[in-house]
This record gives sequence, structure tokens and C-alpha cells, in this order.
Amino acid sequence: MDPMTHAVVQFPRFDPKRTEQFLLSLPGVLDASVWVRDEALKAHVTVDAFAELNDKELQTACLDALGLHQVPRQIVMLRAHPLAA
Repeated sequence: MDPMTHAVVQFPRFDPKRTEQFLLSLPGVLDASVWVRDEALKAHVTVDAFAELNDKELQTACLDALGLHQVPRQIVMLRAHPLAA
């Protein structure tokens, strides 16, 4: 029997919590929610109103720190605004 006919390729598993914790560690990020949908990571990220972050910068940071399989395919950026008293 040819061993290659039964080879199993293991792909890294998504770990939304790991990506979420990394995003929360970044300066200017106030909140993050990451989940798997349609076999890809998605995220909502709330940033400080004065933070100069965008979705591409966050994706690049995830890629550099965590690897391609941990990069959210889509990041929805939400801006936190001070609440009036």
C-alpha cells in the first residue's frame, strides 16, 4: 500500500480567543470580538476615538504576531466616543 494515498494534511486550527486576546493587547483597542464564520475568522474591534488604526493595520499586526491562519478575513472597525454626562 502506498503511504501517500492515505496521507492526512493537518491545517492549523482557528483559535478566535487567541486572536481576540492579541487584538486587545494592542494600544488603542478597547474591545474585540472574534468568531469563525464560513470557515474564516471575523472580528468587530472597538478602538479609542483618537486611535489612528485601520483594519489593514490590525490584519498586518495579526499576521506578523500570529500567522496567516489567525488573521481575521474581515474586521469591522467601531469608534468609541465619549459619553456625554
